[in-house]
Amino acid sequence: MTTQSLRGMAGQGPMHWRGDRTAGSVGGDPMDEFGAFRQFNGAFVGLIGNATELADADINKFAEFILQVQYPPNPNRPLDNNLTLKQQAGSNFYFTAPSTAGFLTCNTCHVIDPAQGFFGTNGEMSFENGTQEFKIPHLRNAYQKVGMFGIPRMDGIFTRISSTSQHMGDQVRGFGFVHDGSIDTLKNFHQADLFSSSDTEADNLAQFMYAMDNTQRPIVGQQTSITGNAITPRLQLFIDQMIAGNSELIAKASIDDQQRGWFRQSDRSFQSDDGFADAITLNELLQLASISRPITFTAVPNGTAVRMGVDRDNDLILDANDNCPGTPNENQLDSNDDGIGDACPLLCEGDFDNDGDVDGIDASTFSADFGRLNCNSSEPACEGDFDADGDVDGIDASLFSQDFGRLDCPIF
Repeated sequence: MTTQSLRGMAGQGPMHWRGDRTAGSVGGDPMDEFGAFRQFNGAFVGLIGNATELADADINKFAEFILQVQYPPNPNRPLDNNLTLKQQAGSNFYFTAPSTAGFLTCNTCHVIDPAQGFFGTNGEMSFENGTQEFKIPHLRNAYQKVGMFGIPRMDGIFTRISSTSQHMGDQVRGFGFVHDGSIDTLKNFHQADLFSSSDTEADNLAQFMYAMDNTQRPIVGQQTSITGNAITPRLQLFIDQMIAGNSELIAKASIDDQQRGWFRQSDRSFQSDDGFADAITLNELLQLASISRPITFTAVPNGTAVRMGVDRDNDLILDANDNCPGTPNENQLDSNDDGIGDACPLLCEGDFDNDGDVDGIDASTFSADFGRLNCNSSEPACEGDFDADGDVDGIDASLFSQDFGRLDCPIF
């Protein structure tokens, strides 16, 4: 059996190739994936070697976490979510052609219904002339199995495929398709005795399956940085995809050395991370862009634009108004009235570029200052003169080294 993915298990019902991890075995709903995942608890003893199974609270937390893990957008699917001609022809065949056993479509077993979270399976089983029943697998990761070459000698339902006797050279992948990974390409898989298709139909069908739909649309995660005041075709694509309901849209920029954010609202305006500021139009936002001050737009998953764009700690206080924008603190407690919330990590004086960490870029900035003796009287200013004594020396280097490597620096 090839190892199955831990991604995208929500909505998929029973687990394991045979579907033998199921809540139905303990009197629950056989299609309940939360209950199915709990049935893996015994593996912590029998497989991993723990003395006991996880406590109920712990296995529940693990299940809640893992069922949120998703597949990334399919890189073979066009960004506008419109299929190519071959992919569309394959899609038409998949949903309409009675290619399985002479009367069933591909979709009869491998159900695709994004609204229900089905991407090749609805959690049901099939026997397929094998020696045991198998759960019908999803198809979202089919494109990741490209790279195995050659087919071993086999029997069963693949009598029309010739095995490969010669050495096939280096392999990109060590496994292919079906439960044991023995079939190298989708086209060869479609040569199973159960199926009927022409070479062209099989090719088109493979192209469609390599571009299988997913929980996240292709546009999600794509970015574009604008340095001028005009709407580029790529930015227009992002807007169109939000209008189509495939994503949301945020923008980020550094304005006066402050990290700023915006998110696009349904009325086409952009709300900034300052809750007291009025929303602005896209054209007004683009007027802030320049070569030295680009605005980066990102297509983000539906339901995440507010958090990712203007409230990154998700505490309902927008970043520009939050005295600790990287750490949830709804009470905004600031005991010493220094403008920095008590919940914030300690300041990182070495985070010169205000990106939340002290890394090699900051080290390069400090190195450029090190050794200067004229910090009080010369331009440019000495960013590395932490003790404000007019020079950048070993004391400052010691202070910088204490910050170096930190990843939790407050961003302002």
